[in-house]
Amino acid sequence: MKTILLSAVLALGMVHGASATARHPKKPLEVPEYIRTTFDGDYPQAKNVIWKATPEFNEARAMIDGKQTSVFYDNTGELMGTTTEAAVTDLPKAGLEQIEKKYPVSAIGEIVRYDDNDNNENDVYAMDMDRQTEVNYFVNIKESDKSVILRVDDYGDVSLFEKN
Repeated sequence: MKTILLSAVLALGMVHGASATARHPKKPLEVPEYIRTTFDGDYPQAKNVIWKATPEFNEARAMIDGKQTSVFYDNTGELMGTTTEAAVTDLPKAGLEQIEKKYPVSAIGEIVRYDDNDNNENDVYAMDMDRQTEVNYFVNIKESDKSVILRVDDYGDVSLFEKN
């Protein structure tokens, strides 16, 4: 399920502004060696690394410091940001209080922390946010047959990200 939430975060805006390179649609995409080398230097403690290349970004999924983490690089090798599984206790207090006013704690599902690289324009800022913050949490709320994903910024502001 975390994969679905992570995919939603990516599909709905993380790669805004990314410059896609022209690639043959039938040729499998490969992560360039210089990006793998950059990752190895940035995260030497990473274990069980799985790579994925798309026209817009390159992703390394790995266990880093005991947490499932995805690290995203643009096609120039610049870090775009990271996603890491998170817990309710990681949420900013003000954000959690807002969520608890509307939803029971038992409805809170997966939580993903997105840490943006402020120095790279290929990031999560595509999401029509009033205030751009470096860290955002994406919280999956499940109630009966409905599901919503809320975005909580590092100030504790909560907004609807996606409704299913």
